[in-house]
Amino acid sequence: MLERCDFNMENITKGLKELLYNKGAVLVGIADMSHRDDCQYKRGVAVAVPLPVELVIQLKSAPTEEYYNMYHTLNNKLNDIVSAGEKYLLDRGYKSYAQTTDRVKINENRISELPHKTVATMAGIGWIGKNCLLVTKEYGCAIRISSLLTDAPLEADIPAGGSLCGNCSICVDKCPASALKNTLWAPGMKRENIVDVEKCYEKQIEIMKRETGIEADLCGKCFAVCRYTKEYIDRYKRENLLNEGDEELIKAASDVIKRNYDYKYENHTVGAAVRCRNGKIYIGVNVYSLHGACAEQVAIGAAITDGQREFLSIVAVRGKNGDEIIPPCGNCRQMLSDYAPECEVIVMENGGVKKVRARDLLPYLYSVE
Repeated sequence: MLERCDFNMENITKGLKELLYNKGAVLVGIADMSHRDDCQYKRGVAVAVPLPVELVIQLKSAPTEEYYNMYHTLNNKLNDIVSAGEKYLLDRGYKSYAQTTDRVKINENRISELPHKTVATMAGIGWIGKNCLLVTKEYGCAIRISSLLTDAPLEADIPAGGSLCGNCSICVDKCPASALKNTLWAPGMKRENIVDVEKCYEKQIEIMKRETGIEADLCGKCFAVCRYTKEYIDRYKRENLLNEGDEELIKAASDVIKRNYDYKYENHTVGAAVRCRNGKIYIGVNVYSLHGACAEQVAIGAAITDGQREFLSIVAVRGKNGDEIIPPCGNCRQMLSDYAPECEVIVMENGGVKKVRARDLLPYLYSVE
């Protein structure tokens, strides 16, 4: 019976983690919550998704409207991830509770009953930095996190034993509210030992309102300057090597869907931009119908109509703010492989932007020959 239980534990743990990764999580950890009096579940599952590097770089100066929009976009993504995890466990007969944004209640002290950060540190995803945010080795503080709780017999990961911030105090020095106390975190430490919550909250409201006109408690300075976040940015730049032309192309795709987004029927929700050999950029939006056209196809079609036949790079973005880079669908991959196999396609991978050849997106290419 014990062997069967161990086998079930291993498989349910592996299956859940695979699901969460497939849904878009880049970090997943499982916490042993059995010794906590404030939690009726014996396991907590923490998940994380990264912030796009471009937005993090902007936050070194000031918060932006793009950051505000992405903040909510990633929260929705996390809601979908943990809700999928909840369903996976419920379908297998276990109790489960996803801590989605509509379920988590913030009290008068600006804290939830069981913070995601608590689950994340107990799950070994990261530690609490001197900025009172979760810090990870992989992405620094440039992440959004969520969690779910369950009685499933999941195999717990090793919890964080303490802070890895050491003598670094750059977040303390750069805090515009002077709210950080330069404290090295240890498990069980109270938040008030690390940060003056009210000073931080009031300054975030002030800065966000001044910079964007939006009243929200968002700043981002302390995690944008974190040395672990900087390592994430540097690694991203080394691996992806996007240039100014790529940024211009992304902006063109974003701008076209912002102008043409169909709020009423959602017939136009994706924008695309393609750069041709002569340097000119052609844009397009998707046209939804029973046999509609993707934005990439419309952009390529516009270029061909204008006499262009050589395509250097292409990107597609989705959403009313054009802030989510998406990969081509299967049909578009076939089209790009036919028309421009060497064209560089800008896609997202593990929270970073990278470029891949069109021919590499469809390894088993259909051919009439």
